[in-house]
Amino acid sequence: MTYEVSANGLSYTAAGSVAAPAAGDADQARTYRLLGLNATARYVRITVEPAGSAWSFTDEVEVRTT
Repeated sequence: MTYEVSANGLSYTAAGSVAAPAAGDADQARTYRLLGLNATARYVRITVEPAGSAWSFTDEVEVRTT
């Protein structure tokens, strides 16, 4: 999962990434977090690349400011 930020929604800069853990039949829900960013942005783009042949759905995204 790659996180990118942008001030204008057109040009994005990489902010960080999180490796996707393997998901098994018994445990398919995963939470991804990228903490400690030092970025100023109006837009956040998240690109999900599933691990293996599993599906990835993003049903909730939360961006917090300090």
